[in-house]
Amino acid sequence: MVRQKESNIAEEIMYSLVSLLEQFPLMNEFYKHISMDLDTFLNLVCKIEIFLRLKQKLLITISDDVISLRQETITHVLLHSFQTPHGIYRAEADARFFQEHI
Repeated sequence: MVRQKESNIAEEIMYSLVSLLEQFPLMNEFYKHISMDLDTFLNLVCKIEIFLRLKQKLLITISDDVISLRQETITHVLLHSFQTPHGIYRAEADARFFQEHI
């Protein structure tokens, strides 16, 4: 019962964050707006991506510093790294987590 409640709260938080992301399509605008450093922000985005893929609802695509959300299925390959203005962000650990949970 407690675990289910925690899961529901986590899910609500994730969907709230996704709603925020939709309002700030450029990463720089978003992470500056919420006073978050880039590394923390990218880690958060990766966790949201994994969460959404596990829920088989949406796929977050990151390219040219733009975040876009679109309807998708889990058949797509997890993004292992992506280019940011500050270099390449690698998500191997998150990729392993994702692969273990599908």
